[in-house]
Amino acid sequence: MKKVSRLRVLAAVMVGLMVLFSATASAWAATDSVELSFSVTGEEPPSFSSQELEAGTLQTGANVFTLTLANPSTGKDYQATGVQLTLSGVAIGDVLLEKEETGGAWSALNLATIGQDLATELIPTGALARGSSTGLNLRLTLAAPLRGRTIGIKAVAFDRSVETSRSIAGAEKSFSLKVQGPAVTLGPTLPAGSPPTFGEGQEARVDFTLHNPTAGEYQNLGLHLTLTGVPESVPLSGSGALNIVRADGDGLQPVQLERDASGNINVVVAPPEGLALGPGGSAVVTLMITWPAGSAGTYAWSTTLVQSLPAGGAWPVAADPQGSFAVAAANPAVELSTDRPGFGAIPVGAWSAPVELTLTNSGNVAEALFISGSNTSDGRYLIGQDFYLKALTPGGQELYLNSGWQKIPVPPLLPQESLKISLSLKPLRPEMVSGTYQITIRVDAQKA
Repeated sequence: MKKVSRLRVLAAVMVGLMVLFSATASAWAATDSVELSFSVTGEEPPSFSSQELEAGTLQTGANVFTLTLANPSTGKDYQATGVQLTLSGVAIGDVLLEKEETGGAWSALNLATIGQDLATELIPTGALARGSSTGLNLRLTLAAPLRGRTIGIKAVAFDRSVETSRSIAGAEKSFSLKVQGPAVTLGPTLPAGSPPTFGEGQEARVDFTLHNPTAGEYQNLGLHLTLTGVPESVPLSGSGALNIVRADGDGLQPVQLERDASGNINVVVAPPEGLALGPGGSAVVTLMITWPAGSAGTYAWSTTLVQSLPAGGAWPVAADPQGSFAVAAANPAVELSTDRPGFGAIPVGAWSAPVELTLTNSGNVAEALFISGSNTSDGRYLIGQDFYLKALTPGGQELYLNSGWQKIPVPPLLPQESLKISLSLKPLRPEMVSGTYQITIRVDAQKA
């Protein structure tokens, strides 16, 4: 019995100590916490960039650009890579894509039609380690029909280190590009009329204005003129042929004319050394054109600017229809007007105040002009006997008129040009009866 009592007492003491300890610990402890984050970094894909393409514009003709493929330091190592380019909004005959090889030579890349797009074969770009980059120097030549359009270029990177090359997820970029280019317009000098009208046998000046709205420069440009619908009966050589020459600071230069299989007349206009257009620049090319007799009709004309390529050949960078023009049969005509209706009162033996006579070429050819006077309308007084009628030309030459024709000694008068001459009258016979008399001045225009 005594032994049992001792055990119970010991157990009670231990329970009391545990309660005391727990209470003390709860009173003395303080708890706090912090939250920590972590992230898992995956492999980032390579990315494309191009300073030239990112500007958003290209021009007809040659465009040189660099396409860079950069592999971030958080990417993976590639033992071999490749790039495929896809071009949208273009046709197979309107583009030429080349790659610069080691040593500076350019080689053409094959383009295959895929749906409505064109795509290159896989272009090898070598190994690409993390944190490194590789670049392609490319030259894209665009033809005239693309001017004013928006085209697309898409670049996709491939991993060539695997048995079957596969595209790298996320390693692609698309560029949208507006195509600009030069243009050719008619003028400022053209034959009069709508459409512009030439006269048979009449040399006429035609200006073509070339303008480059782009920020790029064009060198080695050639201007070609195409005349459509002209009958083959109009000769291009020999007497009575269509005559076209180029006018420049050194005079008149011959141009090359030939008919193509469709009967169009093609005229190579530009000088052998070619034309140059700087950024925003312009130039005027002047032709002197004479259509022969029998060439009357209405025809069409168009212009093409071609650029010589570095590898040889020519590439069209601008194509502009110029509408229609007409060739009219020779039609000399002249119109007369005076600054006042008559000479007024004139004392016998004295010259009258001058009357200014204006002669205007209202025809379509250059004209030689002939003039004559007349007796008084009542027949009482004769020109050259009873009175003098004198014409003074702008060059100071005097003509005493009679009833016959006299050529006015001036250069041929061109269509729409005018000539002013002064007329004076002097009564000669003292017995002339006072009164008012009528005379007639006649002018005849003939093809010069």
